[in-house]
Order: sequence, then structure tokens, then C-alpha cells
Amino acid sequence: MSRNCSRSGTMDTPLRLTCLCILDSNGERICAQYPTRAPPSLGPPCPYRDFDSQRKFEGLLHQGLMNIRGRTDAEALQVEGEVAVGLDVGDVSIFAVSPESSANELLLLEVVEALRSVLSSICNGTVTRQALLENMDSVLLAMDETADQGLPPETNPSAILARINMQGDGQGTQETTASLNQAISQAKDSIIKSLLSGAS
Repeated sequence: MSRNCSRSGTMDTPLRLTCLCILDSNGERICAQYPTRAPPSLGPPCPYRDFDSQRKFEGLLHQGLMNIRGRTDAEALQVEGEVAVGLDVGDVSIFAVSPESSANELLLLEVVEALRSVLSSICNGTVTRQALLENMDSVLLAMDETADQGLPPETNPSAILARINMQGDGQGTQETTASLNQAISQAKDSIIKSLLSGAS
């Protein structure tokens, strides 16, 4: 990370994600996960619980990253009391966000780097907006495996890919399938809303 590479939280505090999202070069959402069922012991619930507040927050993330001149790799940002690490990959940006009170930028960096590596494998080495949209089922599985209800269970790209492949082979549970179908529906609704708002 080229700036603000510090450890805000402690290694004894589990990293809690507020948001994990992928935005295109215009700041439009490709895919996003806002955990709403994180254990209460981790602190207050995610403050971004509806589409409008989420899109406003994503706009701030995008603008914050764009305002950093000469960025070459991952960057740390502070937005609305949240700490984010943003990473440019091709024509998209990956963001991992955590509450400032429990943020650990090094762990956030691990999350975005792991997701980048997994997405690269899914997209055959070239991560682009179009490639992500064409492989949305696998992208959503990657998001779920990287950040499960706000708690990153795995930052090893090989392990994440193995789980995705296992579910892709039909060995996932009915609960996982239902969750994926819901996530796909939400992603489609998000894309439609973004297109409609841009056309108005």
C-alpha cells in the first residue's frame, strides 16, 4: 500500500467488514456486499442498509480514490467514520471497508489482494468490468467466500477458489444455492437501478 499503511486495530480484534464492493471506472456498482447479519458482539450493525445509502457511500469511496494523485497500488481512505482500502484492477476498483474503531489496514489489504487474485483466475487473467459481468455467478461466490457476513473467513486465494469450484460442481448446500440466487437477484436489481438513475 503506497500511503497510510498502518495498523489501526489490533491483531486480537477480529476484522469486521462494513462493505466489500467492486466498482467500475465511473463509480457504478458491479457487485457489493453489505453484511446485515453480523454477530452483535462485533459492534453496531452496518449503517448502510438500503440501496440509496449504499450507492452514496460507494460514490464517496470512488471519489476518494480518484482524488489520490499518482496512485499505483492499494490506497487507504477514511470515509464517514469508516476505513477503506481501495485497489485498482484493470478498469474496476475493489474496496474493503471496516469501522474505524476496529479497522486494520493490513488485514483489509489482505482481503482486497485475495479477492483480486481470485477474480483474476475467474476472468482468465484479465479482470475487466465486462469479464466480471459475464462471470457474475462466480464473482458473487468469491465475494461470499471472501467476506462471510462481515467476517473474512479466508484470505488464501487457493482455498477460496477451491470452495468456489466445489460449489460450482454441485456440492454446495441448498442454503448456499438459495443465498447465491438471492445475491444474483440483488445484483441484477442494483445494475438496473444504476442504469435507470443514470438515464434520468
